[in-house]
Amino acid sequence: MTTTPPAVVARAHEVHQSYGRSLALAGASVQVVEGERVAVTGRSGSGKSTLLLALAGVGDLAGQRPGELSGGEQQRVAIARALVTSPRLVLADEPTGALDTVTAEEVLDVMRTATAESGAALVVVTHDNRVAAALDREVVLRDGRVVSEEAAR
Repeated sequence: MTTTPPAVVARAHEVHQSYGRSLALAGASVQVVEGERVAVTGRSGSGKSTLLLALAGVGDLAGQRPGELSGGEQQRVAIARALVTSPRLVLADEPTGALDTVTAEEVLDVMRTATAESGAALVVVTHDNRVAAALDREVVLRDGRVVSEEAAR
């Protein structure tokens, strides 16, 4: 029996991007396949967020205004909004960055579960090693270049 390999849902090849004199990406390449969960890590200014632009449990919150929600609730609403159209790819830029440890773990769990159930690929930009370790693969950027790609620890 032959199995079909997962479909590629996002690919960036040799992406170069600068903002004035600041180099954001210098030939970065990455590929994401259907259902894969990828962390993009690196120091501030390494090109993580720029690499994204190249490529839930919130029903009881419906009556509330955004300012009435906690940071974790706002993140869960954002995840639900991202998944409502059944996308093949979900991009998240520091989704746990401003959250306490417990709430960050809850938000990450919601993201992983929701994308696993829908079959969507997930790419998360993060500085948090715990977030990166919880995903399938880590792509490390330095000075706008992909310096390593490895299975999460």
